[in-house]
Amino acid sequence: MDKCVWNHPSPLLPLPIMPMSIDHHKLWQKAIAQLEDSVESPFFSTWIKSLRFLRCQNNEFFLEVPNRFVYEWVKENYLEVLIEKIS
Repeated sequence: MDKCVWNHPSPLLPLPIMPMSIDHHKLWQKAIAQLEDSVESPFFSTWIKSLRFLRCQNNEFFLEVPNRFVYEWVKENYLEVLIEKIS
């Protein structure tokens, strides 16, 4: 899962998900709400709040990331948590 999609104005963080027929925007909003409750406020504001749901395609959940630095930090520190929240 060490890939970043660079053919978009901002880096994209793809997360694998199980195939499901649900509203992925709602799933992301629920995940964000859970993270906001479980992650310390400064970390949430700095690292998680800036992530944006972009699309779901081929069992991957694509998040728009503001820059490469945030991409690397989130991937290193919160990737497993993000996958857990959207699975």
